[in-house]
Amino acid sequence: MLETGAVAHDTRAAHAAAVLRLNGRPTVQRQPDPDPRPPKTPSLETIPKKEEGGEKPSTSVDAPCKLPSDGGALPCTPKGLSIDEFLKKGPPSNALGVTRYGPQDFPPPEVVTKEIRTGKDKAFVIQKTKAVQISCESFFVKADDMKTMSRTSTLDPNDPKQREGAEQCHGQYAEDVRILPGGEKRLAAAEQEHGQDYRYAFDISLGCYADVVNDFAKKKTKFPSHEAAVDAVTKRVGLAPDAWVQRYMDLLDKSKLRDTNGWHTAVKSVPLQLDPQAHPCHSSFPNEIGRRSYPEVGKHPSSEIIT
Repeated sequence: MLETGAVAHDTRAAHAAAVLRLNGRPTVQRQPDPDPRPPKTPSLETIPKKEEGGEKPSTSVDAPCKLPSDGGALPCTPKGLSIDEFLKKGPPSNALGVTRYGPQDFPPPEVVTKEIRTGKDKAFVIQKTKAVQISCESFFVKADDMKTMSRTSTLDPNDPKQREGAEQCHGQYAEDVRILPGGEKRLAAAEQEHGQDYRYAFDISLGCYADVVNDFAKKKTKFPSHEAAVDAVTKRVGLAPDAWVQRYMDLLDKSKLRDTNGWHTAVKSVPLQLDPQAHPCHSSFPNEIGRRSYPEVGKHPSSEIIT
C-alpha cells in the first residue's frame, strides 16, 4: 500500500534513446495500521467515471488504445512473509503489507523515424518502439495464530471518542496485531490491487503510446518530416512524447488513493481500549485481522481512480 509521504521522481536522458532514471526513495504502498473506526469512503467528485460504449468517445489520453483482453501481466505479485521476514524488509511502522517501486532504469517508448527515398522524393516513416512496465515488489504478513506483531497506531484528536486518548498518548499508541488465515487472504488481495493499479496505469499511458507508434510503423505511414511524424503521434494520443513518462508516473501515484481514502485500513476487531497503566500507551486487547477486516477491498476497480 502507499506511503502517505511525498516521494520525488526525477527523469533524465542517459542517451539518445531517452532512458529513464527514477531517483529518490522507493514509493511505498502499504496496508495502514487498523483504524478504530470503519473506513469512510469519501466521494470521488474529482474523478470522472469512464464512459461506456455507445456514448461520446473520451478525450483523455487513453482514448486511442484498447486495454489487453487478458488484463496483462502484473509488474509484481504479492508474497506472504513471516512476521520476522516482513520486519527485515524495513516496512513503515504501521504497515501490514507493502507494494513499492524504487530507483531503476527502463527505456520509454519513442518516436524514431527513418528517411526513405522514392526517386527524387524523400519521406519519413516511423520505426517500431516498445514500452516496459516499472518493476516493483509486493509483500504482506502471513497468518500466525501463535504470534502477534506490535504496530504503532495513531489517534485522531478531532474524534470525540479518541480525543481523551489522543491527549494522554500524544496521538499514538502501540497495539498487538494477530493475522488470521482469512486476514492473510485479504492482505494479499489489498496488495494485489496496487499491482493492478500499476498495470492499468501502464496500459493507459506508456503501453498505449507505444501501441500508437507501432500502428503507424506497421502501416508504414509516410510523413514529409520527422517533426510531422511526431505531430501525428501527438495528435493521436493527445500528449507530446516528452510528457509521456511524467504522465505514467502521475498515474502510478494515484494508487495512493486506496490508502488515503481508507479503503486499505482495517476495521478494529474489538473496540479500542487503552491500558492506563502502560507506558508508552498500549491497547488492552490484540487486534485480530480476519476476513472482514477490509470491507472496501475488491469494491474499487483501477479504472475508478487511475484516470
